[in-house]
Order: sequence, then structure tokens, then C-alpha cells
Amino acid sequence: MVASAVAPGRLIDHCDIVVSIPYTSTASIGAVKNKPSVYYDPTGSLPVCDDLANGCRVLRGIRELEVWAESIDM
Repeated sequence: MVASAVAPGRLIDHCDIVVSIPYTSTASIGAVKNKPSVYYDPTGSLPVCDDLANGCRVLRGIRELEVWAESIDM
């Protein structure tokens, strides 16, 4: 658990990748900080909205997340 007083950008500075719930600002913050960043919808029920995704990919279901994670060069 992370204290609410910790700024998302500070936390992201210490991460290798950013996986966010659609459509929160953390994916965009990660992308700006050059971190591999995606939105993840485990249910596959949310509509993909490019305007809200701000250029970040939206993954639906565990298999898409696994494929994306395996493609990251770390």
C-alpha cells in the first residue's frame, strides 16, 4: 500500500513499467517519463477510447497483458 501523500510521479520514478486502470493519469505520467505504459482492463468490458487513452495502449484480458510484458526489453 502506498500512502496517499506520495505523488504518482515520484512512485513511477522507481518503477520499470506502468500498468494503469483505464483511464487514470498514471499511464500518461509513465509515458512522459519514458516508462513502458499501458492501460489494463482485466474484464475486457470497458470501451477503448483513444481520446482518454492519450496515446497509451489499452490491453484487455490477461493474455494481452502477458504478451505486452514479454515484449518489453528490460
